[in-house]
Amino acid sequence: MLAARCCLIATIALAACAAPQGDLNVSIPPHIASAGPSALASAPPRNVAIPPFRDAAARPGRIGDRSTSASGPTGAVIIDPPPGQLLHDAFAAELRRAGHTIQNSAGATIEGSVVGLTLRINSTAMDWQVIVDANVAIAAHTDERTVNHAYATRCEDRSYTTPGASVIAGMVGHCIDDLARQFRSDADIAQVLGAP
Repeated sequence: MLAARCCLIATIALAACAAPQGDLNVSIPPHIASAGPSALASAPPRNVAIPPFRDAAARPGRIGDRSTSASGPTGAVIIDPPPGQLLHDAFAAELRRAGHTIQNSAGATIEGSVVGLTLRINSTAMDWQVIVDANVAIAAHTDERTVNHAYATRCEDRSYTTPGASVIAGMVGHCIDDLARQFRSDADIAQVLGAP
């Protein structure tokens, strides 16, 4: 009887550790602009054009593999919206929060290109390490001035169960928030927008 119970417990434990199958679609909530200080707010309110951001990835929404196990990947992690739209919307939200208006044509333009947004899940005997790396390049310009900057961040966490959609959404959201913080704190971008 004891042997049967031990076998049942071992079977359940192995099933819980088994690699998930198939693609995992993850919805990322929109970024909420910070109410804190913003260098962008030091510029007088103006109209700013912010066209859709480019994405260097061939499949922008596919940010990594769902699981890494001895047998290899068992599916992709696909985020919605894709990185370019997430960052575009986050930066636009920060501009609006700073008092600027988004318009298709304006005296100031901010263009963006997502260099990468990638997810890695490393499994150990005890847990899973979740790592998200995100990089975006920004060009802000008017007729008088141009500034090119790049922002990068790494977000890491550990999970004691197989990382699911909620864990991954939280990690991606945290990285988007950090890139938006770097953008709103950028005094050079603020100067392009007219800050003293």
